[in-house]
Amino acid sequence: MRVDTTEFWRDSLFKDPKQRVLKDGAVLRPPRPPRKIRKFKIRYSDRIQYNVLLDWPVTASAGVPSVLTLQKQLTSWEDSLLPIRWKGDTTASQRAWSVVYRFGKIFLLDAPIESLLLSAEEDFFGSMGRSREFQLKGINYTFAPPYPLALWKPSGGIKYDQTTLENEASRMQLAQLSGAALDAGSMASDQLSLRWMQRKSVNYRESLHLLRANLAGLGSVMSLSDNPEFGNTAAANWLYYTNRQYGFYSEYRYKAADLKRDYLLATFTNPNVYTALYSVFYKYMITGEDSMATPAIKLGYGKYVLPWARLGFTPFGPEWIPSLTLTNHRQMLQAYARIGTGNFAESYGGGIKLFNIKRSQNFTLNAHVSIWKQRYFFQDWLTQQVQPINWGGAAIVSGNLLLTKSWNHPMSLAFQAGYKTRGYLEGEVWEASPVIRVGLSFALDRDYSQDDTVPEYFTPVKKKKLTKSQKRKAAIAKKKVQRK
Repeated sequence: MRVDTTEFWRDSLFKDPKQRVLKDGAVLRPPRPPRKIRKFKIRYSDRIQYNVLLDWPVTASAGVPSVLTLQKQLTSWEDSLLPIRWKGDTTASQRAWSVVYRFGKIFLLDAPIESLLLSAEEDFFGSMGRSREFQLKGINYTFAPPYPLALWKPSGGIKYDQTTLENEASRMQLAQLSGAALDAGSMASDQLSLRWMQRKSVNYRESLHLLRANLAGLGSVMSLSDNPEFGNTAAANWLYYTNRQYGFYSEYRYKAADLKRDYLLATFTNPNVYTALYSVFYKYMITGEDSMATPAIKLGYGKYVLPWARLGFTPFGPEWIPSLTLTNHRQMLQAYARIGTGNFAESYGGGIKLFNIKRSQNFTLNAHVSIWKQRYFFQDWLTQQVQPINWGGAAIVSGNLLLTKSWNHPMSLAFQAGYKTRGYLEGEVWEASPVIRVGLSFALDRDYSQDDTVPEYFTPVKKKKLTKSQKRKAAIAKKKVQRK
């Protein structure tokens, strides 16, 4: 016990010994910091990996990530050569000229580059990948220069020889071949959206690529006639063979109007489309910012969730793919469902994707598990028969193993391994087979060294409000101490 001339203090026997209790029982606590900060090392698995993968036969699951990696590096080189602003933004006239400069750069340079990259995704890795899988002939690729001011027009296209194809393949195979390009564009949009959630930022060039993919599919779908015949667009050919393999010839069961309705609904209910529009046409063009924070529903510090849905093009008809993505700092989970419209056959399923399962200094580990129930066909053109509805699935583990730290962006060995049963899964082969892909990956986003530390996690501490009596007595005690 200690007695002062101004105040009588004593230690509390029943409370925190760091606390002091006044004579009348009021508690005075020492001041607390506004927040607690915990620093941690940037581990290898915390860095976003950009993969370049190889497999055989070539699939969209390997090609789409590779094209997106190329797109990321091209953006980095372009931004280092061409400034975002025209001379400066100090005056109103300079800001106006900067807006005009960015507008011209988007439509004369960036949009044509994204058109070429999307053509590689949809045509080479999508349609041509399916043709190599089924060993089909009668397919030619035509290249045309991209249109600078027309984001909905492709830079090239696939030309089909209908007679040759129908003599070699079943309608089910031709439906997969036709829908492969649309599925590749949908996969690119989904992977960009996952990258935004994991990285917590949106880049304007990635936003432009997502818009380009959605506008290309939208243009192909909206140009359809009522009952389209075999043509030169992916949407027309998919609708043609999907209806014909189920015996609908003169009158389609799933019509062009139905496809337009579903595609418009999937496009304009996707929040990532609006994020991309805001990122390109306001944050970049108007304000001159090349990136922005990812808009998502916040559940807590470092925890975000965002739902979206897209449309899949299967040989069983269209499938809705609603998904829910949850992030916890650098770790991420995506749960999705596959819901067939039931126009032709019963088809449904779902799956889970896990990213950065365990934080590590030398490797990162991801997993993808998917199950489905589908109706499939014999591959005979004249005597196609419906087989019983069967269950199928796929389990794929992917990861990156650090190879070198000497570069500014560490290089790693990328791999994917697993097994898939017979059935349709976007980006994968139709037949049952092991999944084996190898390649390289690069951490292109962050330039932290291996031993850097950052204040990543913090927990705000709320101060308890004192009563008027406690505030008055605390002020008196403070004045007495200052006088001494």
